[in-house]
Amino acid sequence: MKLKRALEEAKRWSTTHASKFAPDKFQLTHFTRSTKRMDKNTPIRTEWGDIEPKPTCKYLGVTLDSKLIWNAHIEEVRRKATKSVTALSALGSSTWGITMAEMRKIYRGVTLPQMTYACSVWSNTGIKGQPYTKKTLRTLEAIQARAARAISGAYRATSRAALDVETHLLPIEQQIWKHNAETLGRMISGRKIHDLIQFDETDRRYTNPLKIIAKTVGRTTDTGTQEPIPPFVAPPWWQGPRIAIAPNAEEARRQHDNIVGKDADIYIYTDGSGIDGHAGAAAVRPGPWHSKTAYMGTEATSTVYVAEVQGINMAMDMILDSGTYLR
Repeated sequence: MKLKRALEEAKRWSTTHASKFAPDKFQLTHFTRSTKRMDKNTPIRTEWGDIEPKPTCKYLGVTLDSKLIWNAHIEEVRRKATKSVTALSALGSSTWGITMAEMRKIYRGVTLPQMTYACSVWSNTGIKGQPYTKKTLRTLEAIQARAARAISGAYRATSRAALDVETHLLPIEQQIWKHNAETLGRMISGRKIHDLIQFDETDRRYTNPLKIIAKTVGRTTDTGTQEPIPPFVAPPWWQGPRIAIAPNAEEARRQHDNIVGKDADIYIYTDGSGIDGHAGAAAVRPGPWHSKTAYMGTEATSTVYVAEVQGINMAMDMILDSGTYLR
């Protein structure tokens, strides 16, 4: 009945927050109150009954169990990652197929994210004073070792440590540590994190998972010296500058003449481009004419995106040199 009331409350919440739930994702059982009907066109009346609890449930790709020991989730991770490694093994070996570098890239882009997804949650249970069980670590290490053998073509008897070195893969234990350290850095930079940090002070029966992460990676949850970083670059209601892209050069000139003729503000055009394997940037200020250019290097050391940013940087320098300040 508690789950049923929670579902009803969620439905009421959805009507006031412009949200819609997918009812097929709720594990419900139903029973028939009345099976009487006047004719074949009258549907059978049914009503929802109690929601039957299940030992596990899935939320945002994480398999939760009733005791939060994460065995079910690790088993699901093992199944998915093993399937991916099997497919990876079919792409090549030490004598044929794609290169070692390509296989390593596929493993890091597909299998490793499957293994470490939400590990800041399931790897910090605090069972027996440890962040995760040795069985969990051995399971993930075995998967990476199998992938490393497929990548390098090494013998089955090759040690896991040697495989990690030869394939330039971070060991699983350090990979979990790195993931948790990055998660902690993101979380404690939030403006509302103080309330979450104080969670276990209201109920001593529970240990704050955030503090478990901090203890694991050797950091503090003190937000006094942490710079708050909002989850967005600009407020969602912020209106950016007006953008107009002319269909041809003649129209661009006409738009420029119309804009410049209205006031005495500074107008600067910037660009970054790549030509014949080389990248460069430029900033041009018409009337009075002034320009800056910069060579960014070959495509092996720079990109067009870096050149675009450099063009904007040179434009800002030109504004400062002119003694005119942005409004």
